[in-house]
Amino acid sequence: MEERDKMIKKGDKIGIKIIGFLFMLVAIVFFIVGILCQIPSVKIPSTSIIGEIWQNYIVNLPYLGSYLNKLTPFLISYMQILGIVLIILGIILAIDSIGLFKLKKWAHSLAVLLSIIAIIVLLGIIFVWYLLKSDIKEEFGKS
Repeated sequence: MEERDKMIKKGDKIGIKIIGFLFMLVAIVFFIVGILCQIPSVKIPSTSIIGEIWQNYIVNLPYLGSYLNKLTPFLISYMQILGIVLIILGIILAIDSIGLFKLKKWAHSLAVLLSIIAIIVLLGIIFVWYLLKSDIKEEFGKS
């Protein structure tokens, strides 16, 4: 282990630690949001706390709100499943973060895989947002 540590430059170690820290931060956020997806809302009994936040605040954002509002029925229906997925991803990210801090080989591979998945998901979100724009839908003859 010491030999491998000597081979890694100081700047590289800092970069690895930053990525590990960011993975851990995202893991904590995913875990908290996942838990909140499981807790029923007091004001809106048919949904969770996150569902309530979504319906009361997120869909009211300027410009994006009208697009996000179209996702509301889908998200509310699958909120508990989304929460479980986020909890599992949070645990995976936390384990990978610890592996990155300890310079484990498997952690490097997992970090690359998770980063590729994140890029694909982000692109998918951008594509859906673009395709849901009213002027684009009009091009396809939809209102």
